[in-house]
Amino acid sequence: EKEAMRCVLHTVVFNRSIGSHTARPMNPLPTTSAMFGLTYMRTDDPQVDQEIELKVKQLGELLERRPRQGSAVKVQLSFYITKNRKASMLNWITGTEDKV
Repeated sequence: EKEAMRCVLHTVVFNRSIGSHTARPMNPLPTTSAMFGLTYMRTDDPQVDQEIELKVKQLGELLERRPRQGSAVKVQLSFYITKNRKASMLNWITGTEDKV
């Protein structure tokens, strides 16, 4: 279960990073899953890798605590972009941005 989630999350995040406007270009790292006998891509960003591994660990802990095997678990993945608000005096003073 954890390995499946690891493959899915890394694949989705990698594909979302293609063409994104990040501080630096992300390079693909082919990674082989021995459990599934497939290769998936992940980014070379250690911070992204650490965040994904944290979420995989949290999912594993949740699955271990579920009351009965076979009970469903819902995983939601949300993406946001930071967008500047329309110029106003308040935004200029606070320097705020919105997630959309």
